[in-house]
Amino acid sequence: MSVSAVCSKRNGVNICSMKVYRCVVVLMLSTSMFGQRIHGVLVGQDGQPAKKIMVAARWLCPGPGLCRISQTSAVTDQNGEFSFNRVGFGKYVVFADDKEAGYGYDAGPAATGTLYAGTVEITPEHPDAELRLFLPPKAGFLDVRLTDQSTGTEISTVTVSVAENSDANRSQTTFERSNCHLFGHDLCYVLVPPDTQVTVRVSSAGYEGWDGKNDVTERTMRLASGDRVTWEVQLKPDLKWRALMNQTPSQLKTSTPNSPK
Repeated sequence: MSVSAVCSKRNGVNICSMKVYRCVVVLMLSTSMFGQRIHGVLVGQDGQPAKKIMVAARWLCPGPGLCRISQTSAVTDQNGEFSFNRVGFGKYVVFADDKEAGYGYDAGPAATGTLYAGTVEITPEHPDAELRLFLPPKAGFLDVRLTDQSTGTEISTVTVSVAENSDANRSQTTFERSNCHLFGHDLCYVLVPPDTQVTVRVSSAGYEGWDGKNDVTERTMRLASGDRVTWEVQLKPDLKWRALMNQTPSQLKTSTPNSPK
């Protein structure tokens, strides 16, 4: 390509050549950043294509430090096929993440590499990755409704955490009752792994737990696949916590036992 007709030199520097070079760099970056794809097929428990199920590709943090969560979603077609186009370089975990359909509880680190969640790595040498995944058994659905024991009014902020034992792989969900029905979707429930004994904790800031222990409630439960259960729970206001929250900064300083005099 000739650029002599539009070139001019300024202080001995060819300006046109610099502009062409920049365009080539931008083109190379665009190709390397957005020419990649993750695709595959999702198979149901019956061996048939899983249609109209949302699938997520979650970027895995490459280091031990904190990373911004990056996730993209796609919906399977009539053949159970899904595709994520224009993804960046890196490792991804891919799994069914469709809460309303009962899927998404199996997306933790322990699920990586199973039939239900797979990992792929997108690199310049391997810009295209293909997966074959299977739907896990449908979860159970737990709906927790909290009310104030002293007034009977609804407690809007609800935090629910679920674990197969008291310590391992605990997942936590916090939601506001006022935002439960957005865009026609019911969002205020928790998915529970089916046919599994789990420990469930429920809490809300400013309230004591069921047994008055550490402002946290904890009970065990087991749900079958697709079961729907609602817990109606009354919590007692934590007056000490509320009194502390209502103190001014100067009051907090004087009430702290080890504050300097």
